Amino acid sequence: VAPAVVNLAVLTRTGGGLFGVRGGHDREGVVAATGSGFIIDTKGVCVTNAHVVRGAASTKLRVTLHDGRTVEGQVVAADAASDIAVVQLDEKRAPYPC
Repeated sequence: VAPAVVNLAVLTRTGGGLFGVRGGHDREGVVAATGSGFIIDTKGVCVTNAHVVRGAASTKLRVTLHDGRTVEGQVVAADAASDIAVVQLDEKRAPYPC
């Protein structure tokens, strides 16, 4: 089971000025939320909770695999009522453990 378990981090883009004041440089990669999930397919289909990836449709997901490697992920679908979401991991990095 352990190799299929992943850690997800929702990354946001923010203005980097002093205390968020405009005029600073944009920074990408500020962690807005984290959670866990698990890979269900060697092509990188991952299941997690919808509340973890809420609002991540236009942001990046950084997914850390069991062995410490990180890959990008994209939300494919989310259902708030059942609190389930599907994330597709970078297919170029397949196969994934499941």
